[in-house]
Amino acid sequence: MAVVAYHCGTATVSESVVDGGLVWDLFHDCAEVTAQECGRGELPPSLRAAMLQQCGTFGVRFPAADRLAVMRVLRGRGLALGGLHDVLANGVTGTAAEMEVLRGQLAAAGVEVVVVAVG
Repeated sequence: MAVVAYHCGTATVSESVVDGGLVWDLFHDCAEVTAQECGRGELPPSLRAAMLQQCGTFGVRFPAADRLAVMRVLRGRGLALGGLHDVLANGVTGTAAEMEVLRGQLAAAGVEVVVVAVG
């Protein structure tokens, strides 16, 4: 969970994995207003940046043996072919929930990986 500036104070932001996809919510409560936003898929960029800064960066490294399956999953996530070599060599990073979604997609393709904190 991260805390961000919002209206007359702060709001909490969280994300999780539900049915294999990302869900997120923002909650703020003060004397003037109670607000809640939620969504499916990627966090808005400013909220994602707060999650990464306050909760850390997580990563997945790919095993050498399952390159074809990894490439299929990454292409399905929109990664351009030109970026595949670098990603296969260095892995992928993001929020904890983003990496759990990727781990699940890879597991469905027969590739077992572990999500680790990298920063």
